[in-house]
Amino acid sequence: MQSNGGQLIKHLRKKMGVSQDELAQKLLISRRKLVNVENGTVELDIMDLETAFAVLGVPISENYWIVHLDTQELDGYLKYMKTKHLLLGGGQTLPIGFVGEKQPLCKPPVNFPISILCQYLCK
Repeated sequence: MQSNGGQLIKHLRKKMGVSQDELAQKLLISRRKLVNVENGTVELDIMDLETAFAVLGVPISENYWIVHLDTQELDGYLKYMKTKHLLLGGGQTLPIGFVGEKQPLCKPPVNFPISILCQYLCK
């Protein structure tokens, strides 16, 4: 089964506002190779793939299945992880990739401070 790793890397990179040059430099690969990875013509080896996701704030060391998601599924997973982190008392420090977006159906759970939850999920 082929992964969507390159597509997801491109999605996360753009979402974070990181240029191809910046990401390629952090991954110690050429910009050309990154372009080929994002276009799906080249696959990163598992260590480079893990590093790329970690640099983009989505560690996959125990969750390699993430590379088989599409971009919408990844966004949903990131929102789930962000909510889980907040509800379990993880404080206000979140990995960079866990970026909140406006959700019209965002409703906080009962007895949970709305201001805290919406600060992250209803931006």
